[in-house]
This record gives sequence, structure tokens and C-alpha cells, in this order.
Amino acid sequence: MLVPEELIKRASDGDQQAFNEVALAYSKRVRATIDRIAAGSEQTANISETVFLRLYSSLHELNSVQSFEPWLYRLTVNAAYDFLRNERRNR
Repeated sequence: MLVPEELIKRASDGDQQAFNEVALAYSKRVRATIDRIAAGSEQTANISETVFLRLYSSLHELNSVQSFEPWLYRLTVNAAYDFLRNERRNR
């Protein structure tokens, strides 16, 4: 884990500062995952922002702090694929 479990727990309890620290710690990893899936899209920053908005709005649903990283990875992959689907539809 990139951050202590306590920090993730505080973020899930609504601590704004804790969420900011978690988002900052995982931002490079999220962007790298998006770049791999979306082939270096110019929209990486926008997709990353979407991931962290989804994370913020659903962090309270996290069942276990230990499952945070796989859960964030899944949010990231889903957001990247959503972007690719929307791009394909708009062509």
C-alpha cells in the first residue's frame, strides 16, 4: 500500500484532508493505468479526474481497507474503458 490503512479509513469516514493525501499518493499509478489502456490519450487527466470523483463519491461503500487498491484499480480500468466506448460511439 502506498498509504497507511488508517489514512484510507479516515478518508472513507469523510476526512477531506485524508482523501486529498490518498488521491495524491495514487495519482501517478492511476494515470499510468489509464495511459496503458487508452494508449496515451490526451484525455488522461480528464479520465483520472473522473476516477477520483467516483472514488470520492463511493469511498464510504468500501468494505475493507485491504481491498482498497484492487477496488481503485477496478474504478480506473472501468473509467478508461468507458472513455474508449464513448470515443468509439462518437466517431
